[in-house]
Formats: sequence, C-alpha cells, structure tokens
Amino acid sequence: MLLLLLLLLLLLLLLLLLLLLLLLLLLLLLLLLLLLLLLLLLLLLLLLLLLLLLLLLLLLVLLPPPPPPPPPPPPRLLLLLLLLLPLLLLLLPLLLLLLLLPLLLLLLLLLLLLLLLLLLLLLLLLLLLLLLLLLLLLLLLQLLLLLLLLLLLLLLLLLLLHHHHHHHHHHHHHHHHHHHHHHHHHSQ
Repeated sequence: MLLLLLLLLLLLLLLLLLLLLLLLLLLLLLLLLLLLLLLLLLLLLLLLLLLLLLLLLLLLVLLPPPPPPPPPPPPRLLLLLLLLLPLLLLLLPLLLLLLLLPLLLLLLLLLLLLLLLLLLLLLLLLLLLLLLLLLLLLLLLQLLLLLLLLLLLLLLLLLLLHHHHHHHHHHHHHHHHHHHHHHHHHSQ
C-alpha cells in the first residue's frame, strides 16, 4: 500500500513538473513574441524617420533658391550630402536589422523546435515511468498471488497431514490365507 502511495506521489510530482515546463514554454513564447513586436515597432519608427528625412530632402531640393543673390551650386550639393549622410547612417542599421531578421526568426524556430523536442522527451520519460510502475505493480501482484498460492498449499498440506494422523489406528488384523484357485481360460 505504501509503495502504491509513493508511486502515486511520484506521478503527481512528474505531472507538476510537466505543467511547470509548459508554463515556462508559454512564457518564453510570449517573450519572444514581444521581442518580435518591439523589433517591428523599431523598424516602423525607423521607416517613418526615413520618410520624414526624404520629405525634407525633397523639399530642400525642390524649393527654389532664395531670389536675392544666386548662391553657387557647391553649397547646395554639400547640403545634400550632409543630409544624405545621416540618412545613410540611419539606413545602415535598418539594413542590418533586415538582414538579421530572418536569422532571428530562424533562431526562434530552432529554439521552439528544441523546446518541443524537450517536451517530447519528457513525455516519453513519463510514459516510460508509467510503464515501469505498471510493471512493478504487476510484479507485486504476481508475488502476492504466488504467496497466496503457497499459503494455500501449505494450509492444504497441513490439513492433510492432520487428517492422516487422526485416522491411523493400528488394527492388527489376522489374515486368513484363503487359497484361491485361479482358473485361466485360454481363449483360442
């Protein structure tokens, strides 16, 4: 009985562990999703910034120069370059991010797969444990049955022996020897 209780306790513990693992997995997934969302937001912000900068650039390029003195063209080019530089600087991390995104996703996928594998392994382990427990229980049952059988046999034996002892009165019979003539019929 104690063994059975212990086994049940073990099972419960295992189940709890499994539940905990599942919860952890869910939390991890949520975190990853949040991370992804943040990345996307960042991307959007960067894009917005980029658009704004482009708009500004366009305005600067398209706006006619102030009428009073016609400025020489180099400053304007310089201005354009100066404006393009931060834009490029902004674009670079964006490009990097875009390049890294598939990698990140791949990593995420791998992680998920790993977790799934772990979960499967745990489940398998649980199953194995259950089977083992079942086996143990069966063995115990068999042992009990065997014991019962042995006890029964022992009891039977004792009863028989007891019986025998009671019926053993030694009567001395005087045997009169009668000579029986056996007639053998030979059938041909």
